[in-house]
Amino acid sequence: RLEFLGDAVLDVLITQHLYHSHTDVDPGELTDLRSAAVSNESFARAAVRRNLHPHLQHCSGLLLSHITEYEKLCTEALNNTSLLEEIKGPKALGDIVESIAGAILIDSKLDLDEVWRVFKPLLSPIATPSSLQLDLLRKLKERCDSLGYFVKETLNKEDAIVNAELSLKLEDVILVGKGYERKAKAAKQRAARQLLKKFEGYLAQTGQTNPNQTDYKWFGLVRFPL
Repeated sequence: RLEFLGDAVLDVLITQHLYHSHTDVDPGELTDLRSAAVSNESFARAAVRRNLHPHLQHCSGLLLSHITEYEKLCTEALNNTSLLEEIKGPKALGDIVESIAGAILIDSKLDLDEVWRVFKPLLSPIATPSSLQLDLLRKLKERCDSLGYFVKETLNKEDAIVNAELSLKLEDVILVGKGYERKAKAAKQRAARQLLKKFEGYLAQTGQTNPNQTDYKWFGLVRFPL
């Protein structure tokens, strides 16, 4: 129940913070900022960064190994930020942060200002336009469109987690990217990052950098170069 409450209050507080902090940003980019800031991954990193994870009481050896590995990867990512694109924190870590927010809200008699007084430094650095990654799904689709390929999207929800799968059928192989998050947009971004990396590798390996150099298949339909 505290996690449920904390999830809702952090969504409101972070949205309010972004709205007032970035007055020159359009609604689309504000939505992207909120998706980056209000996510299980963002909260999981905050839990490790503020050393909250050792206080989680559980009896799962598997969860302990996942948390230990995630903590190690987060430490390595301090010197190599590209690693952050490849790792995903255990859901339990994000739940810690949300539960604390819910508990503070109850203890403060629903004082949102008090919750934000605690959580603004805890969550910092909060996503900004300069730190926000490009919309990877948009980038992937534009890249595929320029070469005559089509990206197929599949979304499934299990409990509170959205599973996104993006598939790309090429001449001799099908590339797949997968992402798991609470929100569909964030899950698709993770899947797009994975698939884009595979696709760029495929293009580099096959030398297909110019759409006028070859023929392409679009799910069985051949598109001829102009």
